[in-house]
Amino acid sequence: MASTKLSALTELAAAPASTDEVYIRDVSEAASDESKRITMANLLAFYNALSATLTNKTFDANGTGNSITNIENADIKAAAGIVGSKLVAATASARGAVELAIASEVSTGTDTGRAVTPDALAGSDVLGGRGVQVRVFDVTTDTATGDKKATFRVDQRLAGMNIVDVHAEVDTAGTTGTLDIQLRNVTQTADILSTKLTIDSGETGSDTAAAPAVINAAEDDLTLNDVIAIDVDVIHTTAAKGLLITIGCRLP
Repeated sequence: MASTKLSALTELAAAPASTDEVYIRDVSEAASDESKRITMANLLAFYNALSATLTNKTFDANGTGNSITNIENADIKAAAGIVGSKLVAATASARGAVELAIASEVSTGTDTGRAVTPDALAGSDVLGGRGVQVRVFDVTTDTATGDKKATFRVDQRLAGMNIVDVHAEVDTAGTTGTLDIQLRNVTQTADILSTKLTIDSGETGSDTAAAPAVINAAEDDLTLNDVIAIDVDVIHTTAAKGLLITIGCRLP
């Protein structure tokens, strides 16, 4: 047996038992005593105690022992495709995986499982929205045509926002024809509405208008110290009384 080549030995086709032994050269001993044997159990125990660096290694799905603990400073690529159900969800008292809320979810305000980003908060009704109301004509005063029937100045609370909705309301409905209203940025010399606010005959609000107002997306920006004017271009044959304009603004 001593002169038998390794290639001539019978192959062990199965996994070795923990008590099986293999040859090992103990370099800490003298040359005359360095040849020794070691059991598979002791050899594996030594191997398992080592800190291994895994490069391009695959763990079988749902296999036995496929867990990695004590990971520090590890980079996990997006392509790793970690299944969400395998991640621990974050709570009010513990770190974990969390989904980001969109602006509409922040506005609803009932979701307890998503995190809020500054962008979603800014785009929500909670923080991102502002409203401006301008009384153009007193409650008992007939509406009348003319430019700059009322104005307001854009302050720091509105600066940087966009106009996103507009509404007109009269206190007493006019009859025959329509009441047509334009919003105009005096500072930028630009009309804000590509389709004017209108209130139809016999109606008190623009929300029922046959032709809804349309905001010009190229002119909806509000800049600090801009002056916004409310122009009344057309009135009913029998004039409506009172006029209140509501302007909704939001961060882009």
